[in-house]
Amino acid sequence: MSFRKNKFMYVLFLLAVFSCKKVDKRWEEYKKKEVSARLGKLIVLPSKLDFFDAKLFTYSELIDEPLKFVSFIDGTCGVCLEDIVFLEAFAKQIVSKKLNCSFVVYIKSNDKEYFKEGILDKLKAKIPYVFDEAEVFPKLNKLWDHNFQFLLLDKEDKVLLIGNPRVNEELSNLYMEIIDGYQNQ
Repeated sequence: MSFRKNKFMYVLFLLAVFSCKKVDKRWEEYKKKEVSARLGKLIVLPSKLDFFDAKLFTYSELIDEPLKFVSFIDGTCGVCLEDIVFLEAFAKQIVSKKLNCSFVVYIKSNDKEYFKEGILDKLKAKIPYVFDEAEVFPKLNKLWDHNFQFLLLDKEDKVLLIGNPRVNEELSNLYMEIIDGYQNQ
């Protein structure tokens, strides 16, 4: 009986190893396709949405910088809220280097007031958050995958870089490199 059990476990292990490689390969192909399809493409920034704290920001002030870091975060997803903490630190790093890049984060939340008071105020959020309960930003731009809802845009709102810098340190460094490089143009 023990031999059968061990043989069964060995077969399961082999299946898991080989099937994971297949999934990884498909994921890599999907990422390449998604990134290449987005780079250089125009992104539509909805301007008719409400800021969580409208007295601090106006839309025209935000789009005036040569670069914009734009993202969409599902505020109903606990894990996704880690992106807010990361983006606050990322923005602070950019501001401390006096780099010209604005940040706009579109937030999906079922309860605007709770999200502002329960999350943004507790985090002492500094960057502008836009209330997007209807998911206007991702719908306009067909950005369905959470991994590709983080974008660096040029002055014309064309994609320079796409991907979540929180989950990949090399990508985070690449964002900083591009932002830093744009300062000398």
